[in-house]
Amino acid sequence: MVAPDPNRRTLTHIFAPWNGGSDRIWTGLSEIEEGSTSNLHSHPNEEILYVLEGAGEIEVDGVRYPVEPGSSVRVAPDRPHRLFNGGEGLLRVLCTASPAFERSVFDAAHDLDDPAR
Repeated sequence: MVAPDPNRRTLTHIFAPWNGGSDRIWTGLSEIEEGSTSNLHSHPNEEILYVLEGAGEIEVDGVRYPVEPGSSVRVAPDRPHRLFNGGEGLLRVLCTASPAFERSVFDAAHDLDDPAR
């Protein structure tokens, strides 16, 4: 699914309760184009982010940390966070959350107004 501007990015649900994956852990892929960001958001789930490709920053609680392939970041529940692609090319981040997201919570946190995306 493609999240709308101004935080345009591609989100893929790898394992989720609504796609026959896991009921306890959500795993997804966030792909952020050069110069773009994810939206600033929080949710009641703990999240682990692992950078597969590209370079940029992750902001957690208003503090930015540089990330590159192999970087991992833990985001505690209810902490505001977002990704910035400040490098060249695509920023690809594997994301895992526990407990698994409910679809409505995921869509609301990530500014997705159309669950069919």
